[in-house]
Amino acid sequence: MTTRSQANIFKPKPMFPGIIKYPLPKALLVAQTHGLHEPTCYTEASKSPEWRTAMNQEFTALLKNGTWTLVPPNPHSNVVGSDGNTFSPVIKPITIRTVLSLAVASNWDIRQLDVTNAFLHGVLSEDVYMTQPPGFVHSSYPTHVCHLRKALYGLKQAPRAWYSCLSNRLLNLGFHGYLLQKTNMHEAKLVSSPMSSNTVLSQHSGTFLSDSSVYHSVVGSLQYLSLTRPDIAFAVNKVCQYMHNPTEDHWSAVKRILRYLKHTIHHCLFLHRETTFTIQAFSDADWASCPDDRRSTTGYCLYLGRNLLFWTSRKQRTVSRSSTEFEYHAVAQAATEIVWLQSLLSKLGILPSTPPILWYDNIGATYLAANPIFHARTKHIEIDVHYVRDLVSAKALSIRFVSSKDQIADTFTKPLPTTKFNFLRDNLNVP
Repeated sequence: MTTRSQANIFKPKPMFPGIIKYPLPKALLVAQTHGLHEPTCYTEASKSPEWRTAMNQEFTALLKNGTWTLVPPNPHSNVVGSDGNTFSPVIKPITIRTVLSLAVASNWDIRQLDVTNAFLHGVLSEDVYMTQPPGFVHSSYPTHVCHLRKALYGLKQAPRAWYSCLSNRLLNLGFHGYLLQKTNMHEAKLVSSPMSSNTVLSQHSGTFLSDSSVYHSVVGSLQYLSLTRPDIAFAVNKVCQYMHNPTEDHWSAVKRILRYLKHTIHHCLFLHRETTFTIQAFSDADWASCPDDRRSTTGYCLYLGRNLLFWTSRKQRTVSRSSTEFEYHAVAQAATEIVWLQSLLSKLGILPSTPPILWYDNIGATYLAANPIFHARTKHIEIDVHYVRDLVSAKALSIRFVSSKDQIADTFTKPLPTTKFNFLRDNLNVP
């Protein structure tokens, strides 16, 4: 009797011990046995209910997207067919691995998205004509051709058109370079501040623009950009006040902001790695600064440790009759924002060890916060005074005086000389 070992017959060892090999699903077994036939033309595809449904859905998407318009054929135009192949570049594996490595190291959440009918979103910059797709020829215009308005699968221009559409959209989310290119300011002369210190804008300064659409578009982009650039907050707020009827002077102010952005294109909001969490705020106001209605401008900013978390530049809703009044309005608004930040930090489990500090440079407002006696001339701001005083009494807020030259919030209330602006900008963490 001859055994298996004597006949050199051995049971093969598993490549990975302990791994169980499961049988293939029945659907895959059937596919392996019979093979899945993919139609190669419309005639074959039209015989399948599933393919007919898919084609109808795709055709509907093309019509909804306005991919083409039917026009009579032009004998001098080249008409391409409705079929073809194209190559679409994909992301490199090393890029994916790099992003995943950063995500693991930084504990980021990973999100994935898919753009439906991606190539159909690209806009063509040249005239392209195509025959009507088989099976979907318009019964009333059987000899017409499709004048393509959007990119389509099979066109050599489609990948590039989609790339341009997507990249422009991503760049429009806040990159400085795109905004400069869009406004033809990429070669403009550089300036060191977003607004000249002697600039005075009003509703009627300069000639009104015949078309304000570009002004609206650019200022809207600047508003978004100011979310990460506190150094342009005041200038952007100022030009936003004239959106309803901008003039040439207002447009010149916008272009100066763009010139400043070109000069500081690599600047950004810097965040430090903090171990202690203390809240500090700076509040300031510019009295009766608007020549149209004499309302004051309020500006304040909040820090958590060394990190700038919030800033604003806005015009007050009412006219203030004294310097103490408009300063105290600004203080009360900053105090409200501090209370909100404390509530948020509490929900996140972060409790600062010391009361928040609010810095401002008005002696009268400092005395008013500590003085429990109201006078007739301060009755019109009693609500703001009571609110701040209650916070101080409860040791939920500490009021401190800061000299005007060190008042960081001054950046948000008025255009400053270049030297002072650059000094305060460094304190805004915009290196």
